[in-house]
Amino acid sequence: MASDCSCSIYPRVNLGRDDVQSVETVTIDDVVLDAGAYRLDEHRYLTRTDGSHWPCCQNLGLDSGEGTWSVALTYGWPVPQYLVQAAAVLAMEFVKSCTNDDTCRLPARTQSVVKQGISIELSDPVGFIGQGMTGIPEVDMAIKAANPNGITRQAIVRSPEVRSAGLWG
Repeated sequence: MASDCSCSIYPRVNLGRDDVQSVETVTIDDVVLDAGAYRLDEHRYLTRTDGSHWPCCQNLGLDSGEGTWSVALTYGWPVPQYLVQAAAVLAMEFVKSCTNDDTCRLPARTQSVVKQGISIELSDPVGFIGQGMTGIPEVDMAIKAANPNGITRQAIVRSPEVRSAGLWG
């Protein structure tokens, strides 16, 4: 089948994301390009550096072969180390809670305790949990650093393996 594709020359293409971390491979007509033939600019653009240009047509009826090209890439911003550490602390405290470990620091719903003349009152966790906090100081500080304005929104999960009309059209 002859191609009726006619288009301009593209020395640079927009990868459609602004968080591309690396380009693993670029394949055109089943030939993997040498990494020196292109570069990643501004975490978004793939620019030819070998004097050639990108194909302007794609045979979407084929996964590979003549008339196809593809880019394998890694995207997404790395998680800051302080958030990784806070998640580890929180996970450890959840495990302690589930195993009835006495050293668990997750707050209980205790309002006050009086023992041997000493009175202790603890805050109700519903208050700070409603504010997105845990009651564990280092975890709460990481949450506050990552989200200083306390912005909330419904959680979503995105995965290329699971198509959803709301996410992928």
